[in-house]
Amino acid sequence: MVGLFGCTEKKGTVDNGLKKFRIEGIASGYDIRLSLPNTFVSIRDMDEEEQLDTTNLELNWILDRQYENPDLFCFFDSSDTKTNVLIKAGPRVDVSNKERKVTYFTVPTVTLHKIFPSESENGKIIYDSGEKKYKEKTYYKRTYQIIPDSLGFQQYFYITTKWQSTLVILNSPRQINLDKYILDYEVHPKPKDAN
Repeated sequence: MVGLFGCTEKKGTVDNGLKKFRIEGIASGYDIRLSLPNTFVSIRDMDEEEQLDTTNLELNWILDRQYENPDLFCFFDSSDTKTNVLIKAGPRVDVSNKERKVTYFTVPTVTLHKIFPSESENGKIIYDSGEKKYKEKTYYKRTYQIIPDSLGFQQYFYITTKWQSTLVILNSPRQINLDKYILDYEVHPKPKDAN
């Protein structure tokens, strides 16, 4: 699911307003609503003709991620297509090294190393938040410097509320801070008429 790509441009993400996006919770009774700078575009919201671009390698990379992983919600920054976000929301799964006795009400657990990639010759960990709290959310963030350095950065967020969990992957040619947008998402029950 993780792709690496090169870049040389150093354009900044322009924040001249916000746009709200709905991310469907897969196998969950909850969806999330997330605001991103209005330069961001959802692959799912693009016209079919726009999705046929074969000249922009970074755009084609994020289009491929969406087609290969229909449960993902993929976004890119229209001012710099090397900056993109992949999001998957689903039922709550807590981070823990301890397995819980399984009952109907048990919240499943997963170890963090199964969510975030390990450091490797392709990526060096430059930041690891450990467990953090933000409002009613528990989250973990890890930032990788992609090797060689010219390939940019990846940031992983795993965020849990008492209703659901969300995995966010941010790829960018430089370190950017979208934390306030990512962590401020809202959780909403699915509409009653949703299948």
